[in-house]
Amino acid sequence: MNWTPVLQLLQLGTNVALGLLTAEGLIPSQLAALATGIEGAVVPFLSALQGNEPAPDVIMSGYTTLLNTLSALEADTSLPASTLSKVMEYIAATQDGTTAFLAAAKGYDPSLYPVQGQIASE
Repeated sequence: MNWTPVLQLLQLGTNVALGLLTAEGLIPSQLAALATGIEGAVVPFLSALQGNEPAPDVIMSGYTTLLNTLSALEADTSLPASTLSKVMEYIAATQDGTTAFLAAAKGYDPSLYPVQGQIASE
């Protein structure tokens, strides 16, 4: 089943609801901005999951979603300093994970493992 139209409808409904709730003063604008940022990060990932994407592409989409969600949190100026510090740690870890995943996808690279010396013969 193609979930793209359902996701688009949910995205539209979320945007309208956030706009109305913010305009009425029922939620702070920072919360609306945060929700919009997370929504923008998650929807492409959900679309990738429902498609016929190869597994490495879905994994990269997951890393991208996580990084974009954390970046949305980082942009929230109402977060306490301790929370922001933790978010920054998670961003660094996500970037490291992405780098490691991409390096692993390249396979074995003998140039990274130079010969250390001759093996002694008997």
